[in-house]
Amino acid sequence: MAEALSKVCEFYTAVSMPLPKWDIRGIPEDKHVESRNFIDKYKRSKYLQYVLHPYGTQKEIMEDLKQSHLFIMPSRSEPFGMVGMEAIAAGLPVLVTRHSGLADFIEDQFNIDAERMVVDVGLNDYARENDVDIWRKRIIDSLISKNMENKFSKAAEMKERLQSLSAIPDTHKEFQKLLQGN
Repeated sequence: MAEALSKVCEFYTAVSMPLPKWDIRGIPEDKHVESRNFIDKYKRSKYLQYVLHPYGTQKEIMEDLKQSHLFIMPSRSEPFGMVGMEAIAAGLPVLVTRHSGLADFIEDQFNIDAERMVVDVGLNDYARENDVDIWRKRIIDSLISKNMENKFSKAAEMKERLQSLSAIPDTHKEFQKLLQGN
């Protein structure tokens, strides 16, 4: 992601647009130095600004989402990706990797909209440059201002559809039963 966002920043600089900032939530404070070193190893632009945040409360995560223009879940694979679901529930445009339970959920529940949210990248580093370019293109497309109004409109529609899905409350009830030992 550091490589892809570096290229996004270079594009934004070339066309004189305000630079995006990358907020990363879920990095324990004792891992900040290690994480910065890792990100800086792949950072390719002096314009890329990023901020590391520790795990947050539900309220802090919602504040992050309210201030964001795009949620990115760049995991090469992810069993589900609950925070991506939270971003959808907050009405935020999302980009998630193809190899995730959230991508499967999006395709099952929002099939026509899935194409704009699911990013098809590999499960490994073999095609790294290609994957970086795919992420770069998808991020720029999502953040270009002429597309932003439409992206947030579509995200609001998804939020409404998500709230109306009967599978969500049913799954929540089943989960509560499991927690109670029933």
